[in-house]
This record gives sequence, C-alpha cells and structure tokens, in this order.
Amino acid sequence: MSTIGDNIQDQIDPAAVFAAALSLWRSFEEFEKQNPSIQLNEHYNGYDELMRVCMRVANHFELWACRHVAFAETDEVWPYLLEEVFGKACVDEIDILAIDGFDYDDCLRIAVNLKLPIFVSDELRAPVNVTSVNPGRGSPFTHIRVQSVRDSVDGNIGIAYSCEDYPFDEAFEEPYYTLSGIADDALIEVISTRETYSEASNLARKIWPGIAFPTNPSVIFMCQ
Repeated sequence: MSTIGDNIQDQIDPAAVFAAALSLWRSFEEFEKQNPSIQLNEHYNGYDELMRVCMRVANHFELWACRHVAFAETDEVWPYLLEEVFGKACVDEIDILAIDGFDYDDCLRIAVNLKLPIFVSDELRAPVNVTSVNPGRGSPFTHIRVQSVRDSVDGNIGIAYSCEDYPFDEAFEEPYYTLSGIADDALIEVISTRETYSEASNLARKIWPGIAFPTNPSVIFMCQ
C-alpha cells in the first residue's frame, strides 16, 4: 500500500473503516456530554441515522487514505491509530453538525491534523521541494529542482509553498510547480512552470535523461 493504486476499492481495510466510525461515534457521545443543549439524534433524524453518518464518513476517509496516504512511511497500525484519534480530529477540524457533508477537502484536513505522510499527486497538489544533481554535461546548471509555489490573491506570484504552510489558506491560489536550474554560484533560474509535480518532473526527465526525481514523493504537513 505504499504506492497509489488503481483499484482503490480492493485496498479498503474494513477494520480501519470500523475503527474510524467507532472513534467518531465516541466523539459524538463526548460532544453531547459537553453540550447537553444539543441533541445529535434530533439533528441527524435519530441515532440510527447518526450511525450511518459515522460509517459514511469513515468509509469516505478510508477510500481517500488508500489513494493518498503513504502507509509504508508510518509505523502506526492503521486501524488502531484511527480508533484512537480519528474522531477527535474530525471534531477539531469540521463542524460536527455538518459532518454529513464530509468531502475530499475534509479528508485532507484530517490528514493534516494527524500529520499523516501524503503522496504528492496530480489530484493532490501537496508541497514539494526536490533537488537532483544534473546528470548532463555542458549545462550551466549543476542541480535541477522542482518546487511547489503559490500565487497570492493580492498579486504576488511564485511564493514558495512548503509543508509548514496551511493548504487551505484563502490568501493563496492553487499551488503549481516550478522546474528550475541551479548554477555553481547558487543562482536559480526558473526554466518552466507546470500545474502538477508529475508534469514538472517528467519535463525534467525529457531534458536531462537519467535525472533522479522520485515518481511519487510524499510529505507530512507540519502546519499548526
């Protein structure tokens, strides 16, 4: 499960879905204890429907995780981790009265909260900054770099986007990727920009065959 698979449904772990749903249910119970004026069974049309919501959220997150989480880079037992922390992460990141609308962005919010290792992909433009020695000869560049950047909504362009940055910062547009050459004097020259990491790294491989860029790099968001 360390690569992005094609048949995601076959990768789903029922134990992980159960653990996430159980964790979320327990967080709902704790929420009601702390907020006695709010009756979740009334808000969600009965506790049976609330159970279905827990299962849908858990299944949705497990589907997302099978596609985007670099499981091989964590020592945690996945179902145990979800049982311990998934519900609390949901309460921390999402309006618990609107969790039936749990979506793709919410999955990333949970992953950021839990500091899970995430694959950089065309679907998920996660931050990346990879540099490789230029294998070619006769070039002014000793190293080649692919880096994620974002433009700010107020007009500043090409601002570095790193794992310390919050992915949902409304002050910035969608991230994209620059392919740059680095010379001996550390001068950096942007060669091209691409929408995705795969496009930028594939362009580098065409220009400099044999360059050592990872196909599916991963990152852990460190933002608070």
